[in-house]
Amino acid sequence: MKKLLTLFMCLALVGLYSCSDDEDNGGGTGDKLTLTVTSLYKEAGDNVTTYPDKGSKVYLFFDVNGTSNDYNYEVGGKYKKGESKINADQSATTGTDGKVKINAEFKNKPLTVVVESAKYPGQYYEKYISDFFESEFVDVAFSPQ
Repeated sequence: MKKLLTLFMCLALVGLYSCSDDEDNGGGTGDKLTLTVTSLYKEAGDNVTTYPDKGSKVYLFFDVNGTSNDYNYEVGGKYKKGESKINADQSATTGTDGKVKINAEFKNKPLTVVVESAKYPGQYYEKYISDFFESEFVDVAFSPQ
């Protein structure tokens, strides 16, 4: 009887452990995303020192591959594809340290991240993320043109 009780307890423990929601399912399988964006800038004549680009705008476009030739980005968080315009699904602004952490409203969809420089208006950076983990990082340093 003692062996049977021990066996039952072991099976119950294994069963409860296998139901844990702490599993790491790897990339592309999660349903949430924490995106950390760092926006920096460099001054003219100095390609070494970077400064926080506070007030940079960050735009997220779900199910849009903005880096493809089908889309044209327009400053202010819009893509144009033919005659139709696509507005950003989510946006944020970097703080005084040039960083922002975004808990994306993510539903297992690829996305394009666009960062617009506050220091150099009209300059922007695009990154397409087709497969993701729970955390993604986008680091960009803008330079005068």
